[in-house]
Amino acid sequence: MPKKYNLQENVNKGLSVVLNLIFSLYLFVITTQYVFFMFNENEFVITIYWGILSLFFLTYGIQKDVVKLRTIGLYILSLTTIKILAYDIWSGLDDAIMRVIALMLVGGVMIGVSILYSKKYDGDLKGEFDFDNLK
Repeated sequence: MPKKYNLQENVNKGLSVVLNLIFSLYLFVITTQYVFFMFNENEFVITIYWGILSLFFLTYGIQKDVVKLRTIGLYILSLTTIKILAYDIWSGLDDAIMRVIALMLVGGVMIGVSILYSKKYDGDLKGEFDFDNLK
């Protein structure tokens, strides 16, 4: 017997995914603002916070084999890289040494994540950066 299509159940699932995404983004923004104001409104602290957060999600997701956490970590790491390349280097950091530290920090996180991925998954990473992993 074919399974009946239940519209209400699909709407509830979709609404749950959207609400979880909105709550997660809200939590991410609030914690970022908290860290920003806690450290005397220094923009570089946001970069460090996002780097640590992405490293946590990625390492925990790799160790426990949870694709959702790995995907979240990859998105945060991408956001961190974009922030460094688009903002911190050009206008956010006045000191040249801090610019080098920012690039080295993200480069180190990327190398570490690359090593963890290659040890665990042997290059089979198709679909790691897919939005469907966030459901």
